[in-house]
Amino acid sequence: MLPDPSRGQQDALGLLLGPGTFGSGLGDLVLPVALPGTEGISADVAVIGVGGVWARAGFTTTNLEEAQMMAQMIESAQRTIVVMHSSKFGRSAFVHIVRLDAIGLLITDQLPGT
Repeated sequence: MLPDPSRGQQDALGLLLGPGTFGSGLGDLVLPVALPGTEGISADVAVIGVGGVWARAGFTTTNLEEAQMMAQMIESAQRTIVVMHSSKFGRSAFVHIVRLDAIGLLITDQLPGT
């Protein structure tokens, strides 16, 4: 059961859903390339998944709209967490999201070379 702010439960969860597409076989939500009015959005934490991470390219993904949405959320967030499978190390997907130093925490199943 989710917290109910009307009952004084202030730790309610918020979920942003917009006029985007849901699916692409992975169960993800992709919003339009430009999110009007996002300069006013503020998030505590952005948790994202990526298609690849490479020293020269940074974090990347295969979808242009997804990359732009993620970059906007990262810019709006106080902290960013990337969750990815170790197979994504050394991979560069189609579109750049952000540089390596823009991420606060990386969660993966195994470090490269181990």
